[in-house]
Amino acid sequence: MSTGSDSFTEKTDDALRFLASHPALYHPDIVRTAQQELRRRGLALPEIAEGATSASLLEYAPEPERSNSARGLLLGGGLVAVVLLGAWALQSTDADAADPTLSTERPISLPASVVEQPATDDDMMPNFESLAQERVRKAAATVPAAEWRDSIARNNYQQMVARYWTAEYQTAWLLTRTSQRPTPDPTLLGKINLIQEQWGRLTHAAEYDLKLRPVMQQRLEAMLLGHKRRNAVLGLLTYGFNGGDSLITREIQQGDTAAYAVRYQVLASRLPKQLPLLPLRSSPDVVRSQTVPTRYPNTNPLYLLHNRPLASDPLSDGLPAPVAELSSTEIDSVLVLRPRVATQAYGPRAHDGAVLIFTHAPHP
Repeated sequence: MSTGSDSFTEKTDDALRFLASHPALYHPDIVRTAQQELRRRGLALPEIAEGATSASLLEYAPEPERSNSARGLLLGGGLVAVVLLGAWALQSTDADAADPTLSTERPISLPASVVEQPATDDDMMPNFESLAQERVRKAAATVPAAEWRDSIARNNYQQMVARYWTAEYQTAWLLTRTSQRPTPDPTLLGKINLIQEQWGRLTHAAEYDLKLRPVMQQRLEAMLLGHKRRNAVLGLLTYGFNGGDSLITREIQQGDTAAYAVRYQVLASRLPKQLPLLPLRSSPDVVRSQTVPTRYPNTNPLYLLHNRPLASDPLSDGLPAPVAELSSTEIDSVLVLRPRVATQAYGPRAHDGAVLIFTHAPHP
């Protein structure tokens, strides 16, 4: 399981201590990464919270062969364990509900919420086919005539040009649209996946011998450099959407400008004195929505259904069962808190943010 260890360097000491001391709530890889980050900072590892399971016990270990009599004892013991686990689960739920650090009944000062804006026609990503084909038609001017007469090289090069400009235009459009939108586009991750697939068409084809001539090959190398820079920017944008404090950060701004400069290498033209600069864009601290957001991989936000905390399964990316079972007609409103605000309100357990769900009729 990937833990995104770079993101752990941005977590507070308290958040890391909570992860390290509650191995029963999180995947073992997450617990280990938190422990490693604490050691890197020169901090002592916290004690395992009472009732928590050691991370090492969650790892798979092959079971030894058992005799028939042993299997009988195991079945009998299993029934007892089920009863005990059921009693523990009831006590655990009551304890969580009574935990004053997780109760929303106490006054909590939250920033003003921003109403989520659903996707509109303006959010429909163009395919940029006509613009890409226009670049293909102009490609002959950037390549020596002797190379252009090679029909095999020319046809392969034209395909690469079309793929590069389609992905490049789509990426630039998405970043510009994201910087202009008042709230994050709920379909943003889907658009990023589509764009990455488009870039993949370029990079996968580049792995083959395309029989390109020298100048064509130089242009292709520039296109691949553009992909590398755009891919890094899309990764940062994904992180910001999943829980970062900002959508368009200074790193994204700089990466976009660097990728934009590559265009001029592909076009074999001189860089202008000034390149476009994306405006910085912060994510709202609190977003009000009508739907429960998707739980993203390697995150474990705190869910509260009518003030009652719900534990999500650390070994999967699914929603807690009571939340997953809700129909859209039952939901009155949803508040999504970014990690910075969530930890202020609910402590380290909300280090990946919090989702407050309210239904029309209070849920048991």
